[in-house]
Amino acid sequence: MNPALLAARSYPTARAEGLQLGADTAAWLFLFDDQGDEGPYGRDPELWLARAAHVEALIEGKLPPEAVVSPAARALDDLLRRACVGMSDAWSARFRHNFLQYARTSVSEASRRAAAVPLDVLGFIAHRRESGAMNIVFDLAEPIEGTEIPSEWYRLREFQHPRLAANDVVCWHNDIVSLRKELAHADVHNLPLVLQRAIGCDLQEAVDRAAVMTQARIGDFITGRDLMLQLLDATDLDAGTRLGIRRCLEVYGAWMNANAVWSFETRRYTDVSSGRPGVTVPAYIEPLLRPD
Repeated sequence: MNPALLAARSYPTARAEGLQLGADTAAWLFLFDDQGDEGPYGRDPELWLARAAHVEALIEGKLPPEAVVSPAARALDDLLRRACVGMSDAWSARFRHNFLQYARTSVSEASRRAAAVPLDVLGFIAHRRESGAMNIVFDLAEPIEGTEIPSEWYRLREFQHPRLAANDVVCWHNDIVSLRKELAHADVHNLPLVLQRAIGCDLQEAVDRAAVMTQARIGDFITGRDLMLQLLDATDLDAGTRLGIRRCLEVYGAWMNANAVWSFETRRYTDVSSGRPGVTVPAYIEPLLRPD
């Protein structure tokens, strides 16, 4: 799977410690994602909620010190501590919130898989921006680059525009390259499949439409990034903060390219288990959410 190579391309100016944080976070996200997509919980929302509850409590800081936790929760606790070192309380709260939103989408996905009820296109796009975990890895650009975006700048529409565009590009491209695998697992959370149902077209046309949408969002990113850079040039914000925002925008752009290249190098989307969805679990899925 090689998440280290993905992180190296996504955070191209990172020092060793920051790169390790990025790689470890990517690995955790892939493993957690597989628990729902291919593991025993992905079509049993009650079981998934029960297994993920202690992870959500840990993210919120509500887990009792004496609680028995899973390997996934222990690893996440380590990641959260490392990411938040030197960052403000406001940034830490934002990071934890984005992590919590990601974890909660896994439960809603399990409910839709169990009921075979897909989202419409607009609902899926909003959902995908959380389920793809891009808010988490984009947030990590700040501690990795040794900066912090002021809250008032982070909330600006001009800043969120390129960030959201990059989020869409990574997630939608992922849906295209992972389509074969998600078809094998009867997963409904995939842009081409959502488009196919909404439009009533064949699968290839849906893939082509998804590719056109992705290309358009690349253009939106470039336009939004350039407008944001112009805004930075016209402000009296201190030089260090301006550089930090520029570096974050560079990371968002790097993620789009890094994900595309990595997707065709990894075996993650080409090695498809022959197990039956919801019945058998692939051998590489470990019980990482079981408290021990």
